[in-house]
Amino acid sequence: MPKTYQETESDIQKAIKAIQDRDFSIVASTARHFDVPYERLRKRLAGYKPRTQRAKTNQRLTADQDAGLCQYLDRLDELGLSARLKHVKAAANLIIQSAHQDKSSSPPPLIGHN
Repeated sequence: MPKTYQETESDIQKAIKAIQDRDFSIVASTARHFDVPYERLRKRLAGYKPRTQRAKTNQRLTADQDAGLCQYLDRLDELGLSARLKHVKAAANLIIQSAHQDKSSSPPPLIGHN
């Protein structure tokens, strides 16, 4: 039976510890010994984070920005105003645009219609 993602990640952590403790010096042999994917082990050693710790690829707002948007929506609700989809989208786009400080780079993509 194939290993689960969590089991593989646990084995990768053991392999990284073994390399750091100098029990193994070659990444490929370490990957074979611990039965983990070579590329994944190599990327972890290079500093890549596991899937569970990376930011979501389809999120435009950071956690703080998302919390701010939620506070805005809660405030609208307290005032008895209904938040329409176009208002939520406009507020999110405004947050994204105001967070963009570097004028030399292109602005980040805005919220799409989906």
